[in-house]
Amino acid sequence: MLISSYRFQKDIKIIPVIKQLLISLVLILKTEILSIISGII
Repeated sequence: MLISSYRFQKDIKIIPVIKQLLISLVLILKTEILSIISGII
């Protein structure tokens, strides 16, 4: 019981980190795509 609750707390701490990573990845991809498009134009 203690181990599962600890693991659950760890997951809760990890989720925002994953969200931040995804957001930053999306932002990087957006800028990359925009620069490629502007490069084509």
